[in-house]
Amino acid sequence: MRLTEILVCILLTVILLAIAVPSVRGILTMGQESDALATISNLAKMSQLYAQMCPFNGFEYSLYDMGPGNAQDLQCIGQPLIDSTLGSSPNNKDGYHFVYAQTNVDAGTAVCHGFTITATPIAGALGKRTYFVNETMVIRYSDTGTATVSSTPVP
Repeated sequence: MRLTEILVCILLTVILLAIAVPSVRGILTMGQESDALATISNLAKMSQLYAQMCPFNGFEYSLYDMGPGNAQDLQCIGQPLIDSTLGSSPNNKDGYHFVYAQTNVDAGTAVCHGFTITATPIAGALGKRTYFVNETMVIRYSDTGTATVSSTPVP
């Protein structure tokens, strides 16, 4: 009788684990995605702030420009707007890779009037969605590839 009780307990434990593990994985995936969403939102806000503080540059030329390693732009902005995790290569954070690109650069003055930032899951990370934002500050996402300006806005 004792062996049967132990086997029943083991069987119930295995069944509970089979139910719980996918749920935990889903929660972890949502956590990574919400972290990426918060980070890309913050990067966009810091880009807007940079453009206000350094109007002779417009938007920054790279994430490095807002980080602690760029002494020249620190004269303009006073202190780093982002940490060294995102302000230096490879720009990875919380399971996502962040890419900043300039858009609409004035050929005569080299002032940058636009930007895009994308966040894509790193291989092996739990996040599935990709995110996109530009100077309009509308964050967009895609479940099936790289998010772009035509992707669905985040509600």
